[in-house]
Amino acid sequence: MSRFWEAIKRAKQRVNTRLAILIVVIAGASYGGYLGIVRLTQSKPVSPTKKVVTGGGQVAPPAVELEIPGAPPAAANTQQASYNEASLYPSSSPSPYTVSDAPPAAPPSSGGYGYDDATSPATEVPAAPATYGVADDSPAVAAPSNPYRESLASNETAVVTEEPPVAQPPTALPAEDPYAQGSSNAYGTSPAPATASPYGAEPAPLAESSPPQFAPETAAGSPAVTEPEPSAYGPPSAYGSSRRADLPADSGAPVDAGSTYGAAAPAYSSSSAEPRSLAPQTIAMSDVAGLGVPGERELEGTQAPAISVEKLAPAEIQVGRPAVFEIRVRNAGQSIARQVLLSDFVPQGTKLIASEPQFTRGPEGSLLWQLGDMQPGDEKLVKLELMPLSEGEIGSVAQVTFAAMATSRSLCTKPALVIEHTAPAQILIGESMTMAITVTNPGTGAATGVVVEEDVPAGLSHLAGSELEYEIGTLRPGESKRLELSIKAEKAGIIENTIVVRGEGNLAAEHKVNIEVLAPQLSVNVDGPKRRFLERQAKYNISVGNPGTAAARDVELVAYLPKGMKFVETDSRGQYDAQQHAVFWSLAELPASKAGTVQLTTMPIETGELKLRVEGRGAVNLQASSEQLVQVEAAAELLHTIADLSDPIEVGSETGYEVRVTNVGTKAATNVRILATLPPDMRATGGDGPTRATSDGQRVQFEPLARLNPQEEVVFRVTAQGLKAGDQLIRVQVSSDEWQTPVTREESTRVYDDR
Repeated sequence: MSRFWEAIKRAKQRVNTRLAILIVVIAGASYGGYLGIVRLTQSKPVSPTKKVVTGGGQVAPPAVELEIPGAPPAAANTQQASYNEASLYPSSSPSPYTVSDAPPAAPPSSGGYGYDDATSPATEVPAAPATYGVADDSPAVAAPSNPYRESLASNETAVVTEEPPVAQPPTALPAEDPYAQGSSNAYGTSPAPATASPYGAEPAPLAESSPPQFAPETAAGSPAVTEPEPSAYGPPSAYGSSRRADLPADSGAPVDAGSTYGAAAPAYSSSSAEPRSLAPQTIAMSDVAGLGVPGERELEGTQAPAISVEKLAPAEIQVGRPAVFEIRVRNAGQSIARQVLLSDFVPQGTKLIASEPQFTRGPEGSLLWQLGDMQPGDEKLVKLELMPLSEGEIGSVAQVTFAAMATSRSLCTKPALVIEHTAPAQILIGESMTMAITVTNPGTGAATGVVVEEDVPAGLSHLAGSELEYEIGTLRPGESKRLELSIKAEKAGIIENTIVVRGEGNLAAEHKVNIEVLAPQLSVNVDGPKRRFLERQAKYNISVGNPGTAAARDVELVAYLPKGMKFVETDSRGQYDAQQHAVFWSLAELPASKAGTVQLTTMPIETGELKLRVEGRGAVNLQASSEQLVQVEAAAELLHTIADLSDPIEVGSETGYEVRVTNVGTKAATNVRILATLPPDMRATGGDGPTRATSDGQRVQFEPLARLNPQEEVVFRVTAQGLKAGDQLIRVQVSSDEWQTPVTREESTRVYDDR
């Protein structure tokens, strides 16, 4: 089985190899036949170039576009060309060729203008000097290019060569196809030899494009026919036909040629000039000044002028007989075409006789007609009377330039923001105030994203916090928005409040006001004894003042007495409350910077350090206080009296003296000492008391009494004998540890002599 499959595979390989060999053989034979046919078709002789040049213009073949250095770039608009063929020959004789939108057919073998049939002798037409001016002595300049011309889909280079001014006999063209394969112009001719041109450097070809073909395809085997050199002024006009080209609005700015309309013919220059660079230039934005202003109202919106140009020529003209050529320019658009400029050249082989209207000379011998502004539907007619000078196909390319203007306008506005707010110049602390805020847009445009911001300063407060924000949104020009903001005063002093408004586009404004927060204050003070003995009255002056900036209302003054201090009396309608052991004074209003004083009398009834506290209270939570510390001490105060029991007495008799000692103080007296001193005329006879007494005859001294409590009384008695008549004075001294200095009291006794 495996052998069977291997045999099949070998058979397939042999068949594939044979098939490939067969294909190669067939391809080689086909290629050889093709080369033979090509050699046969290219063996026909090429007729010499025919030139008939006496005018400034020439028929422009639609072959390869020539790029003239220095010439303006072709407009972005596209020509829409239509051709109306007028037959030059009778119906029995076909025209040499027909230009249409359809692919061209092969030309007839005979009967074409400038051609003879194949049996005619080959003759040459004498060539005139190749000049581009109107006069024969015009300087040779580079041929201007037509930015609106159509070009063939060819990459070949069209070369203009210098022809010597040698007359050549006319040559009859062969009857075969004059449009030979490989020609680079509308006539199917090959380009002239690449020799130095008197008109400047050789122009570079343009990029390949695909407008309508002006020459039919060259049939295989047809001889190549040499025709005049292609013109740089655009495609040729079909001889004996009328051509009309609709030109849309020029997208670029018109080229200034000194015209009062600001329009100009194309800026032609010699081929040796440096080409204009179309590369973008870097320009600093700060260097671009604003100079434009809005145009007329009619220029607003889409501006769509459509200029069409139509050139009419007789189907046939004759040498020596004047002929009239017409150029019709029409604005078929919906907008004004401005600065319309028509330019043309005198066709080669002709001479200009007259022009209606009058023209002006343009660059390189061109004719310029400044047609001005053309309203929609306007049509301008230009007539040229020409004198044909030589045989051949006569024509030139007319060119129209114009300016399409459009304008737009924007209302440029400038919004602005202004904010103001009012508040009371003065406000009492603790009270709330309402600030009126007004935001205005005095500008000319709408202010958007408007927000009011308030940072509540220290000393003021708001329930929502210290950072407040209110969104207004959009404020139209001249519109104002009024807001109200309630703020509470918390701290006395002058406070600066700043409120800010912001908007999109870096809009900002602020406003400041100063607010003085008034606040009453209370101050109290106690002035009185800071040391007092027990049960000794003390008077205190209590003052209350308002050092603030506002009147203090509903002022109440309170003196709280300590437990060891007894209320005695007060003035200014003070009221003593026994339950609170306090004294109250009331005052409806205490003006700013004013003060008052009340008097309070007390008596300490306990020893020790006592604290007298005074408080002041008022509206808006006013408070003040003061304290007075009083050191209360107890004192032993001894009071003694002396009295004689018998007065007068006789000489030699006795009398008694009674000494009473009382501790009227608040402290017990210790070591109470009693000393009685008798005069020399009396003699002590004894003593009696709570302590033992000793006497030396003139003095009686009692031993110290260890303690005499407050309000306690003791009695000491002294007896004495009168020795001599007269008033006798006895002295008694009392002292204690508390009273080191003895207190002396005296008593007088009369002693008389009865004998």
